[in-house]
Amino acid sequence: MSSKLAIAHAFSKAAHSYDSMSGLQRETGQHLLSKVAKHANKQHEVGLDLGCGTGFFATDLSQHCQQLIGLDLALGMLQYAKTQRPTVRHWLQGDAEHLPLANNSLDWVFSSLALQWCDDLSVALAEVHRVLKPGGKLFFSTLAGKSLWQLQHAWRQVDDLQHVNEFKTEAELARICQNSPFMSVTSQVREQVVQYRHPFQLLKELKGIGANHVLGNKPSGLAGKGKFNALHLAYQEFNQDGHYPASYFVFYGELQK
Repeated sequence: MSSKLAIAHAFSKAAHSYDSMSGLQRETGQHLLSKVAKHANKQHEVGLDLGCGTGFFATDLSQHCQQLIGLDLALGMLQYAKTQRPTVRHWLQGDAEHLPLANNSLDWVFSSLALQWCDDLSVALAEVHRVLKPGGKLFFSTLAGKSLWQLQHAWRQVDDLQHVNEFKTEAELARICQNSPFMSVTSQVREQVVQYRHPFQLLKELKGIGANHVLGNKPSGLAGKGKFNALHLAYQEFNQDGHYPASYFVFYGELQK
């Protein structure tokens, strides 16, 4: 199975559990939505929710344009979104690196925690630039640098396999944005720390939102009880009065054509 098919499959399976598990996604998306709200209004004709998932933000986003399109690679997510967001009429299956949209057709694009799954972020940015109208804006967030470093550190005490995705550094992401066709680029990174009652709760959440797929990894079989116990023991290093932190470094970009 190709990497993108595997990603789509993982997120499709997670569609029904996603909204109840995705605390980080909600917080990040709300911050990004506030940026859209400052720029967009009903005079804008068409907006795109790129990597819309369950369409959690689609209803709010639809208040800032005449027509909102929700686009995702995972068919299961789109099917769920259609049933949960009846006021949004336009849903489209597609790939951020090959957008099935016409040149100069969108006023703005919103993409929250989706572009880290692209094979080549520069290609995705070029595609968004292509479909935006002159003056149009892309508002996006993606994971950066040492996100989930505590989990990665704990797994390394257990075995030599890659259990956690490695993300581009802030400098790499900034350079990709600066080298893109966009005329104006602003960015910032925010650290968001989520506390869990148990390391297994973190693993369950990653699986529940479909984010447990490790890019470039061949399936190595399910980790046994012994490995999970070893992981729990290794994570004790970060135990804070019965809470286990997971750090996410979120890169926010605002790019104008």
